[in-house]
Parts: sequence; C-alpha cells; structure tokens
Amino acid sequence: MVLTVCLMIMGACEIAVSFCVLVLAVANSQRFRKSIPSPDGYGYGGMLESLKKNDFSRFRDSVYVDYTGAGQYLDSQIAKAFEEIKKTPFGNTHSNSPASKNSEIEVDKARKLILEWFHTSSEEYDVVFTSGATASLHLIGETFPWTRNSHFYYLRENHNSVLGIREFALHNGAKFHVINSTDVEDECKAPGAEQSSGDEINNLFAYPLEENFSGKMYPKEWINLIQGKNRFHCSGKWYVLLDIAAFAPTHDLDLSKYSADFVVLSFYKMFGFPTGIGALLIRHASASILNKMYYGGGSVLQTVTQSGDHRVPTSTTRRFEDGTPNFLGISALKFGFEALAGVGGPAAINKHTMAVTHYLYGKLKSLRHYNGQPVLEIYGNHASGDDAAQGPIVTVNVKTPAGE
Repeated sequence: MVLTVCLMIMGACEIAVSFCVLVLAVANSQRFRKSIPSPDGYGYGGMLESLKKNDFSRFRDSVYVDYTGAGQYLDSQIAKAFEEIKKTPFGNTHSNSPASKNSEIEVDKARKLILEWFHTSSEEYDVVFTSGATASLHLIGETFPWTRNSHFYYLRENHNSVLGIREFALHNGAKFHVINSTDVEDECKAPGAEQSSGDEINNLFAYPLEENFSGKMYPKEWINLIQGKNRFHCSGKWYVLLDIAAFAPTHDLDLSKYSADFVVLSFYKMFGFPTGIGALLIRHASASILNKMYYGGGSVLQTVTQSGDHRVPTSTTRRFEDGTPNFLGISALKFGFEALAGVGGPAAINKHTMAVTHYLYGKLKSLRHYNGQPVLEIYGNHASGDDAAQGPIVTVNVKTPAGE
C-alpha cells in the first residue's frame, strides 16, 4: 500500500493534519495484511475488497481519510433509502393521514433502533431528534437549570460546541471550570459526599468519550463516579453530558452500564447519510430538570393568541422537538445502521480502524529529516499502544529540521 500525503511547509509554519480511517483503499490487501501490527482485525473478515468494488466505487482513484469530519455512505445504503421514498408516501407527522402515519411509524422505529444500538430502551431514555450534535448541545445549554450556585465543569479537550454551553451558564450567573483528565481521575478516586435530598443546586460535567482532535479516549467509568455526588468541592447534584460524536462511528457504548444523563451524537458521522440529523438522548430520571421555554410546531398542543396561555405535551420527545421532524431523513437511518451491522458492527469496525491506525502511526513516527529530527509531532496516546486510551485518529504537526 502506498499512502501519499502532500503537506506544504511555508517557512517555520506548523501545519496540523488529522487522519481517521474507516475504509482505506489498498492496492494489495493480502500484502498489506502481512505488514500491519494487528492483521487479524484488518479488512472486515475479508469483506473489504467487495465493499470497495460494490459500495465505494467513487473512491476507485482516491483515498478518503476524513472520517472524523464525515462518515461515508455505502452505495447500497442510499439506494435502499431512495427506493423506499419512491415507493412509500410519507407526510408530516403532525397531520392525520395515511402518509403521515407512515412517517410516524418510521420515526418511532428509528427511536427504538437507536436505543437498541446503544443497549438501552425507552424505559430508560428518550430520543430527541435534532439537526446534529451541536444542536443537541445547544438544547442542553439552553434548558439546563443554571443558577448562581451552579457549576459547569468541562475538559479542555471538548469540542467547541460544548464550550458554547458556557455562555448559557454565565448568562445565568453560574461558574465554569476548565479541567484536565488528571483532575477528573483524582476527583473520581475521592469518595464524594452523597447528595442530600433537599439539595436543589444542579451542576453539569461535560466530556467526550473520544476527543476529535487527537483521538484521545476518556473512561466511561467517569459517568457513574461523577453522578449524584457532591463533586469538585461543589455542593448539589451532578449531571453528566456525554459527547459521543467522534466515538460512536468506531466504538460500542452500553448505556445500560454507563447511564449518562444526556448523550449527543450526529448520524452522518456514523454512516455518512443522511446529513442534518442528530440526536439528544435524555435519561428519564434527568428529563424533569430541563426548563424548555420556546415552543413551536409539534412541541405545543394548544396556544391562545390573545394571552400567554398554552399547553405543551408531557412527552419529552414531543416537548423538545420544535417544528416538523426530518421524517424522510429519519426513515433512512435504519439503512445506515444496517450498513454498520453488515460489516460486523462496532466491534469489527473498531478492529479494522485500529489496525490501520497502528500501521499509520508506526510509519509516520519513523519519518526523519536529513539531520535525524522527527518530521512530525504526533498527538494523542498512540505511544501507549492501548486501544482504550486512543481512538482511530492520527493528528500530526509538521516540523522543520530545526524542530520548529
């Protein structure tokens, strides 16, 4: 396999480049298999060549390594999606017609499928459809019950969409704190006082399971260790907001074991199509604290023009989904999940991506300038060799021979 990446260095300018590989075009997969550190995990059990030929023909002359930016759809996946909307009439879910019933059925099926994918059910979580992970984060920031006694803690490695929540916290007088993983580990080792029943202070801790800059991974165990305790020397109840936008495309998450209060993701990151659809998973036990003010479309049952009287649904999904949901896109989600399951699901995807990642890291690490200095600074936890600490993202900084 020859993978050529062209990088331009202008003077002492440093350029950061990220690679995240899900399906890599390989000229001779058998020869490549012999050269990688983890050959057993590579190639989706021999399916890679077939996938390239039948479902990724558009990449015949190119290599796609921007899976952190967006996943790639299978040809068969979108063919099934468009065939369905050609044959089945769909309509507004807020209407009452055969077409709208078709949409309603598909939306309900999609919610159930998402919960099953993450090993939970509607008895524990609600699925609120949004336009993406960023919109989901916005919704939490806007509706979280901030007070002057509240605290918002987040890792410095969070996506900037998480940092935007800070503005809602500050607007309501709350305090924010930027911490690193060592701070969280130290806090989790401490016993933490149990929250008293009369404590009405609500605090939020946000972190990604995989950060999308270098692919560093963070422990799921933090969720259970932070929830419900008086943590970080702050009184009150703690809620955990989990960003799995970078994690979900290549890893499995069991929400029955690690029950974060709020979980955000984007589906195009997982399987490329459709774009513009994400989800906010809200744990039932935490839904009641969220204070949503705006209503519109399906998120209101009745409103009076001449006064402030209105009535909103009791259902969490109806209450948080303003306007008409993207029912055509939502109906296509099942074909994306089917595509992932077809290559072996998260376990097979993780093995393949990590096999390629280990190979790429080893090759990039060996690059040297004429004077022996490394060509690249490589970020993340790759050197640990621990797949629980590092995801399939390789981010490098191109250095001059002087190390600048």
